[in-house]
Amino acid sequence: MKILARKVIGSFLTAFYCVPTAHAVSDGRPIHDLGWSVQVCQSPKIVCVRIIEELARGGFLDFRARPNDDKAGLRLLSPFAVERIEPLEKTRCVTKLCPAQVALAGLQDDLLKQGYYTQSAAAFLGGAAITLRTERIDSTMKLLKGACRFNLDLKCSDSDTWLQDDHKTGEKCGFSQTRLFLVTASLPTFVESPNFASVTPTQPLRISADVLSAVAFDPAKAKIYELLYIHKICRTAMTIVRNW
Repeated sequence: MKILARKVIGSFLTAFYCVPTAHAVSDGRPIHDLGWSVQVCQSPKIVCVRIIEELARGGFLDFRARPNDDKAGLRLLSPFAVERIEPLEKTRCVTKLCPAQVALAGLQDDLLKQGYYTQSAAAFLGGAAITLRTERIDSTMKLLKGACRFNLDLKCSDSDTWLQDDHKTGEKCGFSQTRLFLVTASLPTFVESPNFASVTPTQPLRISADVLSAVAFDPAKAKIYELLYIHKICRTAMTIVRNW
């Protein structure tokens, strides 16, 4: 089920070029990087060159929020959009609790065909989260493939086809997307950007393929939720785009 059509999202991103970049509250750790102004890293809300380089080497952004003392369940940064909700493939599962490798075989096949050869997985009470690599898109949400697909460095070779003029600041800017799949019976708590603090604010996630081997789902209850996160990348900062 589509929650927000890509045509609408594309129109939003085109309009966003006319809006100044919003900066989140500083975490007090200044980062000095060549080509970028002095800023702080507050990943994944504000991402600096150090994180960009980690992503190009195979790292993953972490959208999990720090748990509250009174709430142990999964909490995530509020996404730009919930792209779709689909049931698990019940025909693959013959038992009440279906191993993740079986329940998600169809999804994994689709992701491989789309060029996502690595993923980062995390298990939580009642489900699992699968994060894909952050990649370039244009203002119409079209995926930009090629040698720079997963490299958000503005100097990467095909940036001329990716960057556009920000009409407000005059900077050259581009967009990226990160897709996150949740397998759970219900959506977790979403935390809005001003109140979000990441579980891992200073270091991207690495590959953790073995996590799903210990996870099983009830196919009668669990669904696959695809969440979409969007970043705007300019010379001065890479910042999360909120859909409001």
